[in-house]
This record gives sequence, structure tokens and C-alpha cells, in this order.
Amino acid sequence: MTEPTPEFYRPIPLSDLSKGTTRHFKVSASDNECQALGKRLGDISIATLGGHFELTLRKIKTLQEIVIIEISGIINAEITQSCVVTFDPVDAIIDGTFEGLITSPAADPTNDLPEDDGNDVENAPEPPELLGLVIDDTIDLGSILAEQLSLELDPFPRKPGISFDGYESGNLSDEDDVKPNPFAVLAKLKDNPE
Repeated sequence: MTEPTPEFYRPIPLSDLSKGTTRHFKVSASDNECQALGKRLGDISIATLGGHFELTLRKIKTLQEIVIIEISGIINAEITQSCVVTFDPVDAIIDGTFEGLITSPAADPTNDLPEDDGNDVENAPEPPELLGLVIDDTIDLGSILAEQLSLELDPFPRKPGISFDGYESGNLSDEDDVKPNPFAVLAKLKDNPE
């Protein structure tokens, strides 16, 4: 059974990359792709979606099928979400950056990190974020950009100036946290039997 093609598919063959060389790619979604992706991401409206990528092939071992690619990119989008208070449209412009790795399923990207001597915990490098996989010798930049868009979305969009009037955050003070003792009624009966 073959997997369905994602809403925003921009395949880059692995053969387009050379070890140690950085390649630049620019992708943008069509109106139909924006509409389909917006539906999947929670019924948002995506007016434009595009991105710029830099891919650098760092490691390739064909016999073991190990591939490690460094990726950095910029995402640009114009979207409209619904206000969580009024349900009115809220327009937003997304300009973000990201970086990480694309690997083959058999790769272990931690092997390419500098050795940790265990002494300098504060300055130890953060492990790179895995942004995608090489599947059938292909990298899908569209799926990576769609995932980055989903991470950039405001989970609780509100129109400017709109607040949650009458909403309690659920934070209780120490006094509010005291629950009545169910045996208090019995104690009163013991002290005053009438």
C-alpha cells in the first residue's frame, strides 16, 4: 500500500546534493495547496506560504544507507485564524527561521556531534532537531515547511484588544485550596448533641 501524497509536496532527489556543498532552494504553495493544508491544520485560511532552504549534505554512506543533511530555512506565510473569544477572523504574518537535520531512517545524527567530556554541562551543544527523513532517496521540502508552519501558529489567537472578561485562570490561592472537612458535621454533633 502506498502512502498518500501530502497536500504540499516538493520532492528534492538526494542526487541533487553533493557532499559538503550547500544548495539553495525556494518553494511556495499554490492556492489549492494552501487551501488543503489550511483545512488539515485546523480550518485556517492560508493566503500565502513559502520558504527558502539551505541544504548541506554532511555524511553519506551508501552501503549502510546512512545520510545526514544539515538544513536551515526561512518560512513566510500570511494566514487567518479565528479569534478564540469572538470567532472573528485574525490575520497574522509569519516570518520565522529554523534549522536542524534531515536523515535517513538508519542514521544516528548524534555520532556527528562533538564528543562530550562530561565536564562542561552548561556549554554542551544542544542535539540538533530532526526536521525530516530521506525516504526513497528523496527529501520533501513541502512537508518540512508545512510542519514548521504548524509550529508557528498561535494556539489561542485573539483580536487585538479582546480579553477574556469574567474568565478565571484556575489558579487558586492557598485559602481557596482548603476543602471542607467531611467529618466537621460529626464533630459538631459530638460537641452539641441536641
